[in-house]
Amino acid sequence: MKKIVFLLILLLVCIFVCACFNDRDITNDNTDALTELSDSETESESAMSEIPVELFSVEIKQESLQTDSYIANMIYPQISGYSDKETEEKVNALIYSYVNNKRKTFISQTGADSVVYYDIDSFNVTYKSDKLISALCRGTITVEGSSIETAFSYGINIDFISAKLIGLDSIVDYKNFEKDFTNGSFVQTSGYKNLLEETNFKDIISQYNALYSIYPEFYIKQSENGVALGVITDTVQVLGNVAEFEGDVTDKGYMTKYFKDLIS
Repeated sequence: MKKIVFLLILLLVCIFVCACFNDRDITNDNTDALTELSDSETESESAMSEIPVELFSVEIKQESLQTDSYIANMIYPQISGYSDKETEEKVNALIYSYVNNKRKTFISQTGADSVVYYDIDSFNVTYKSDKLISALCRGTITVEGSSIETAFSYGINIDFISAKLIGLDSIVDYKNFEKDFTNGSFVQTSGYKNLLEETNFKDIISQYNALYSIYPEFYIKQSENGVALGVITDTVQVLGNVAEFEGDVTDKGYMTKYFKDLIS
């Protein structure tokens, strides 16, 4: 009889111990699952926080102008949705004014007595942030009665903080930039295919002169490595009229503090 009682007690103890181990395993499994879920949610929230907020929208506007001396088909960017409406209006006015002044300059430079056809083919925003917008314009000019088509390009760069146009000399130490360009640090991205076989970097940049504040057109561009500077230079008709070059300037010592502040 004592043996039977002892065996029953031993059996009950075994059942109790097994139940405790099972409870512990279930608890640990649930804890691990909850931990994994919590980590997943944290990673998801972190990823969402890294998604950049759209600072403003850019719309490409179209406009046609016609007089007795020219027909102009223009496109140009305008922004909307910027947090500061006064700045938004100033920036849009600056862009429109700049585009119109370029049109007047290019048309007058033809010196044509016949009708001039002025066409902007593309206007691409190459960089935008809460401090800076940069865009690259490309187009062509033809004169009635002539088969020659003249290409042109220019950049427009605006400081949002002060709502003003940015000059090349304000973002580079021009003397050292010129040396870097001459040494071939920039790569041709558009223009006459064999340009660098018929001329060289030194001759291309030598037509500009910091002493007389004559600088090439430029634009700023987001690149894979950081920030690139696009340089637009004039060439003679047989060499395509205009050429574009780009170079990564993220770590260039000749970029000014003002530039670094703009892209920070």
